[in-house]
Amino acid sequence: MSDCPNVEIRELLPDYLGGRLSDVRRSEVSSHLASCQDCAEELALLQLVRQAYEATTPAMNVSAIVAALPKKAARPVMRSWRRSHAFQIAAAVSFITLGGISLAVARSFFSVSPDAALVDTVAVNTVGDTPFGNSVVIRLQEPGSGHAAAMR
Repeated sequence: MSDCPNVEIRELLPDYLGGRLSDVRRSEVSSHLASCQDCAEELALLQLVRQAYEATTPAMNVSAIVAALPKKAARPVMRSWRRSHAFQIAAAVSFITLGGISLAVARSFFSVSPDAALVDTVAVNTVGDTPFGNSVVIRLQEPGSGHAAAMR
């Protein structure tokens, strides 16, 4: 058995056998089968395969199979938008709160306000003349410590 050079018709043979071709295509394939021994033999082989398949395959009762399947479970009721997003909203509020607190702490730690009292008491004493000019002694007292530091 040699292959027919008309590949298009050969590819239509299973559809021809199954009756899935339009009337125009069916008549084209029928006229080709009358003149081509190779395609007629291939169609006969396809018919044998189909008959063997139908003889060995039991018939299926699709209705019984579908009836034996378990019924669909009821769809869960959709939760409200608030309940489904409660965790996300709580997380966002927490992050915003922590960010605000962190910003406030950072501002108070890294910046010095102009009205903050760094020195409790400043005492300036002028001491007499020295070879380098007048000498000034400045005493600074830290807030609440009672200790004084002298600078010359």
